[in-house]
Order: sequence, then C-alpha cells, then structure tokens
Amino acid sequence: MLALLRGKPLVAHALDTVRAARERGIVTGGFVVHQAGDRPVADLARAHGLEPLACEEWGGGLSQSLRHGVAALGGDDAAALILLGDQPLVTVAAIETVIAVGSPHPEHALVRSRYHDAWTTPSHPVLIGRSFWPFVLDLTGDHGFGPAAQAAGLHWTEAGHPGKNPDVDTIEDLMNLEKE
Repeated sequence: MLALLRGKPLVAHALDTVRAARERGIVTGGFVVHQAGDRPVADLARAHGLEPLACEEWGGGLSQSLRHGVAALGGDDAAALILLGDQPLVTVAAIETVIAVGSPHPEHALVRSRYHDAWTTPSHPVLIGRSFWPFVLDLTGDHGFGPAAQAAGLHWTEAGHPGKNPDVDTIEDLMNLEKE
C-alpha cells in the first residue's frame, strides 16, 4: 500500500479519489480499514479526512477487513461503498456511477464495477446494501463478498466504466502501471 506510484503511496491515489468524492457531496464519512499497527496508512487516512479503522484480524484474509469495516457502520448507513487501496485508478465517476445504479433503494443495492478494458474481471468500487450485511458479517477466509453472494444465489447489478482499474498486488503490477 505504501509503494510509490507516480511519486506518492499507492493507497494515496484511492484516498485522493474518496476525498474528491466527499468534497463533491457524493459520499459522506468513511473508514480506511488497515492492518493493526500500520501507522503510515492510518496517518494517510486521517490526512484525507477519513477515519482509520485498525483490523486486529488482518491475517485472517480479505474477509476480515471487509467484515471489520461493515461492522463499524452506523444505524443510519443504508449501504457500504467499498474500494480497495491497491486499485489506484479508481475514479470519482466510477463511485458516482455505482451509487447511481444502487439508487433509489441503496439498502437493497448489490452493485459491482466492471471496466470496459477488463470486462471479465469484477472490480471495485462495489455497493453493498444494508440488507446484505448479514452475509458480509458471516464471511471467512481470503476472499471478498463475490463468492459468498454467488453461493447464496444473490445477483449483482453491474456498473460499467471506461478503462480499467487493476489491482496492484506485485512489484510487476506496479511497474506495468507506472509504464502507462
């Protein structure tokens, strides 16, 4: 998350996008779920006006951070908008589209992103309405909500976006993105 892409930490790119979405009134509030003890990511979250949320169970896989974030949401929250810190190309337009697709009943929304240059790969942001949070809170292992939704027979609504929003999981991924 802290590897540099175009002169700033990878996660800062996604955080910049969230801050811009907040400034435009598209989203309110927000958490950055991070590994417990990861002070640099917590500091970046605060610098972007977001609340750092340390996840003690980080080693339990992707599901732990997702569960941790959803469990922290308040009673007035209708849906969880989920972005990944290792997807630096996410845009405000993608956030806006996902939220629009989930309207007018965000509490029942189940919306995921698909990017035209990588259509076969589901991506982020995703919007998970409150009515689906019990499924999220039951997740285990190193996977997100997609496999659990499929196993439960839930169906995503797709939100299409131009371009791509790749995960940067390896140094090779980072180098390839830096070349673009």
